[in-house]
Amino acid sequence: MTAKGTYFPVGANMFVPDAVYAADCFLEGKLFVDLTPTAPATLDADGILDGQSIATAGSTTTFNTLFEQTEAQMGKFGRCLQVVASGAATSTVTVYGLDYLGQPMMETMTLNGTNAVLGLKAFRRVTSVSWSGTGGTTIDLGTRDCFGLPYAYQGDGVDYTDAVRSGTQGTYVARVATQTATSGDPRGTFAPHTSVAANGSRKYTLTYEPYRSALYGARHYYA
Repeated sequence: MTAKGTYFPVGANMFVPDAVYAADCFLEGKLFVDLTPTAPATLDADGILDGQSIATAGSTTTFNTLFEQTEAQMGKFGRCLQVVASGAATSTVTVYGLDYLGQPMMETMTLNGTNAVLGLKAFRRVTSVSWSGTGGTTIDLGTRDCFGLPYAYQGDGVDYTDAVRSGTQGTYVARVATQTATSGDPRGTFAPHTSVAANGSRKYTLTYEPYRSALYGARHYYA
């Protein structure tokens, strides 16, 4: 049996607090996850916002035309983001959106000049972006090669690329129980090794031990 279902009606929040049972999650042993039934696209560092001015504090709900938030772009269970400034800046950038369950979420990242800042939370949809101002500066916002998980990760992860065990295993980040605007994802994340990075054709499957005391993890922070 593979996680997770396909019925996610728009506008419905399907998060269940402290869920200890799901029909597609075994009662014991490791969980098998078809993480990317649609092969994820190559990461796009400016796929959401490209050269967005942050000369003054502001926000936007208008994104790049090609950012259609498809499963290929954002993964079935969400995808982590990254942001970078055009020059010296320590402004904050806050992304608002939804996870794969339709649960509201947000993440705040602090710019580090021209060094990319890697987001830790897996967004399935992005609804708006806001920022504090830095004169004469623009930002790029896009996706990472890091994907959300259907159920909270506890440990023992093994990953496969195109149904073959990956020669070098990817990076698993466990669930973060206490959620803030800057914390890791409440279910954890998986990043494939750079040798098998997403390229629009590779697919990933995983096995891991889920945290069965709260399968969906903690409620996302949102303010």
